Amino acid sequence: MAIGWASSHGRTRDGSTYRLHLTAAGTAVLVVTTLTVLLMSAVPPRLTSNSVRTVAAAGMPTLYTVDLSSNRTLQLYLDPGSPGFNGIHATFFDGQGREVPCSSATSIMVRRGADAVARLPVLQEGPGHFYSDFNFRPGDWRLEISATEQAGRVFRTHVVVHL
Repeated sequence: MAIGWASSHGRTRDGSTYRLHLTAAGTAVLVVTTLTVLLMSAVPPRLTSNSVRTVAAAGMPTLYTVDLSSNRTLQLYLDPGSPGFNGIHATFFDGQGREVPCSSATSIMVRRGADAVARLPVLQEGPGHFYSDFNFRPGDWRLEISATEQAGRVFRTHVVVHL
C-alpha cells in the first residue's frame, strides 16, 4: 500500500465545498492514538497479584505477608483486626528480614466490592513502615497499597481482609 495524499471533495448543506486531505500514515496514527487513549482510560492500573500468607493467633491481629518481586515482602495487619476503627500497619522487608527503606507510600486504598470507599492519608513511621486508619464495617475489604523504594522501584499490591 502506497502512502500518499488522498483527497475528497464534497458540499455542505449551505452549498460551500470542503476538501479533506489525509495520509494513510496520518490515519493510522490517529486510530492508534485514539485506541490508546480509550484503553488507558478504561482499564485501571493493574495491581500485582502475589501470594499471601496469613498467621492468626487468638487475641492478636491477623498478620498478612505478601510476596513481592525482587525478594521483597509486605507485612500488613489491622489493629485490633475486628469491625470498627482499626490502625492499618504496612511494612516492607527484604529477603533477610530487614525493613526496606521507602521514600513514600503513595496510597492505601480501601475498597468494598468494586467500589472505592476511601483513599487514606498515610504516615511514615519507619524506613519501610507505614500507618493509616479506617472505620471498617463487617465483611470483606480489599486494601490496595503502593510504595516506592528509595532505589526507585515501585511496589503495588493488594490484600483482602475479612472483618
